[in-house]
Amino acid sequence: MEHAASAIVGGVPDGDGGTDAADGSDAGVDPIADAVVAIALDDGHICSGTLVAPDIVLTARHCVSNTTSLESRCTADGEDTGAAQFSDDKPPSTLRIFVGRTLDLRRAPAALGKKALYADASVPCNTDLALLVLDRRVAGPKPLPVRLYGPTRSGETLRAIGYGRTETGSIGERRHRDNVRVLASGPTVSASQTALGSREIETSQSFCDGDSGGPALSEAGAVIGVASRGPECTEAAGYVYTTVTGFGAVFDEAKKLTDSAIALEPGDAEHSEDPAPDPPALDQGDGRADAGTHAPSYDRGLPASCSFAPPGRAGQGTASSWALALALTLIVASVRRALSVDRRSVRDPSNMRGIRACAAVDASRSTEITRAS
Repeated sequence: MEHAASAIVGGVPDGDGGTDAADGSDAGVDPIADAVVAIALDDGHICSGTLVAPDIVLTARHCVSNTTSLESRCTADGEDTGAAQFSDDKPPSTLRIFVGRTLDLRRAPAALGKKALYADASVPCNTDLALLVLDRRVAGPKPLPVRLYGPTRSGETLRAIGYGRTETGSIGERRHRDNVRVLASGPTVSASQTALGSREIETSQSFCDGDSGGPALSEAGAVIGVASRGPECTEAAGYVYTTVTGFGAVFDEAKKLTDSAIALEPGDAEHSEDPAPDPPALDQGDGRADAGTHAPSYDRGLPASCSFAPPGRAGQGTASSWALALALTLIVASVRRALSVDRRSVRDPSNMRGIRACAAVDASRSTEITRAS
């Protein structure tokens, strides 16, 4: 079965295309959107992220750590009843940060990762959030504030931003969608049968492959969550963001390492004494030179966001990769039928939405890419 996909589903580009500055940043572009960056991974995939300080990027944990399985099933308790567990970290120095409306891998990155920070957990439910400390400060984009203390409520409207895949198969163009609605806030099982942990929210149609780690922004332009996992990109509900609220210890550690200030959403400090669902304590890593500060995991079949970025300028999808991706999708679908797992009939809120192709194969590496969503 073919699945139409759209980067920030139903979204629009940030500008007319192209970049105006030699470093790829954008003169005259919405400064809020310009703080959203692309993260090129060493395996050919991309994630999205947000500069919250000149040398700190906020993104998803699964963008900086490897997992033992793509099958992740979360519950409203934040537990994972599937097979997914975080294993080792991706070497931070292999995470390349690009700025600008379009991702062009022929350019030098604006920065590289230096250290990943996250809460201590072994599975990707309820804590799929990480801070990536960079090896240098990124000039140009103005970092965005965060909602670190206040709650996110059902009915709020958000803006979703990311570099993910479009319906034409291209990736690497930053797009946004306004008026994304918060449908539910955890812990709960929502009307769409999406299990949400205490640090998760569900939104209406928003992100797709390549948008993982991208921000959900409040009307004040503050980051309230990062894209974690979701259903097929055309569905109306079931898109899960990990909220920033509850991760104060991770932010405190990042500020210690960089001496950088991280701004709060206006009025957020008033909630600093409110009770918040704190994640597990920080784990200072395993002693490796590149070791990150270990963090927690998630539900619905992992990343809502892996996308393959071809060499050179991103955004040039190929018919052959789409054909192969479709073939992989059909194979997985037949296996699912053989196992009698029909995602339309599954009502167990701890179940995955199903497994589908990540929309690309890196032919140069002969690596087939699939994901659970």
